[in-house]
Amino acid sequence: LSLLGPLLSPKPGTKAITSAVIVGGGDLICQLVFEKRTLSPAAISPPNTTAGVEDPKAKEQGAENIQGQPFDWDRFRNWGLIGFGLLAPTLHFWYGFLGRAV
Repeated sequence: LSLLGPLLSPKPGTKAITSAVIVGGGDLICQLVFEKRTLSPAAISPPNTTAGVEDPKAKEQGAENIQGQPFDWDRFRNWGLIGFGLLAPTLHFWYGFLGRAV
């Protein structure tokens, strides 16, 4: 931990950047490991439709079947921004309040 001391010094934005990395990393792991999305754009599979008619078996499989779809960069960015702009400031003030109240 002594090696991490200089990196953890209270500088403006350190908590926000750390939170963005953790939350964005969580979404990255979720998409790649649990949802089995791929970073390769060649793995995009066409939707289960024929000439605009939905395949009834696609509904039976459920809308949750996203395995093999491309990585959702917008979702990754949004979660990083939530960690940076919402989660970090909220937790900063909450734990500051708890530190004074307890």
